Amino acid sequence: SETIKKEEFRDLMKQMGVGDSFLQELIFNVFDENKDGTIDFQVKIANYRHLFCEYFLFFFRKISFKKKIF
Repeated sequence: SETIKKEEFRDLMKQMGVGDSFLQELIFNVFDENKDGTIDFQVKIANYRHLFCEYFLFFFRKISFKKKIF
C-alpha cells in the first residue's frame, strides 16, 4: 500500500489551508500510530477520515478563537 512521509503530509495540509506547523504535527501524529514517520495512506486515511475531520475542525476553531482574542 502507499505511504506518505511527514513532509508530504505537511505539503498536503498546506494545500488544504492548514499552514500551522504545530497543527500539522499534531494531526500527523494521530495517524502515525507506529511512529515510523510515515502514514499508510490508503488504510489509515480511509479508516480515520471521520476522526481527521473532527481533529481538523476542533483545532481550526481553537486557533481561530485564539487569533480573535489576541
